[in-house]
Amino acid sequence: MQVITKLKQTIDNLLPAQTPPDTHPSLPLDLGTCSDGLPVRVDLGDNNLRPLLVLSSQPNELKEFTGHILHNLVTAYAEGQAEVALLKRRSSNFAPLIQAAQEKGLLVNLAESSPRLDWEFLIELARRAEARYQQPEDPMSPILVLIEDLSFIRHAAHDIQWSFEWLLQYGAQVLVHVITAVNCEDGLQMARWLRFFTTRLFGTLTTEQQHHFNLHTDIPAAPPAIRYNGTTFAVWNHNHWLFFLLKNPPTTIQEIDP
Repeated sequence: MQVITKLKQTIDNLLPAQTPPDTHPSLPLDLGTCSDGLPVRVDLGDNNLRPLLVLSSQPNELKEFTGHILHNLVTAYAEGQAEVALLKRRSSNFAPLIQAAQEKGLLVNLAESSPRLDWEFLIELARRAEARYQQPEDPMSPILVLIEDLSFIRHAAHDIQWSFEWLLQYGAQVLVHVITAVNCEDGLQMARWLRFFTTRLFGTLTTEQQHHFNLHTDIPAAPPAIRYNGTTFAVWNHNHWLFFLLKNPPTTIQEIDP
């Protein structure tokens, strides 16, 4: 218990004393494309961007989304503009994208859902984020923590869990952003972690599953999505459901508010 208490105190000491100035250029990351051709995107240069969670009952959709995000990041940015830390399932093969990210100097960490020792990179990311609070980088390039399967965190050591929780709460203020996914069956057992994700994208879910994972009881279930030529996701945006596909977007913009 003394060791655990000491580790928790170490993580608590990372809590920011002050919020760094929010003077960062816009750094868009495309998530997909609406049926009318407008892209859906988030801004990695926004220090108010909330952690983003994808939920689906189909594991292949979660893998496809992760690969899509990695592809768009590698395509959009060069070395020094952005970085990515990837935690993927062992069975997922993103080799061409990983190689491209390495060659462009974008990949700072690569880990798998096993072995567990790989997960310690989250502790280093929390320390790096704290260093940004103490001495802000100018310019400050965003770091995307891209996790294919959030369920790993249930099996992580306490120091890794505390580091990840800290990143979810405070990382965005220094442009360390988390995008992750989870199978809805695993998500039912993860209320402690899902509470940090107020931006949720829905893949294939039943109406009952949607009601469980919706943030508010007054949000209606998403109507059955029209299945275009691609995997369809839905996000609640203000007062309506926004559907989008995983494919390369055009230049006009449809943004999700943080």
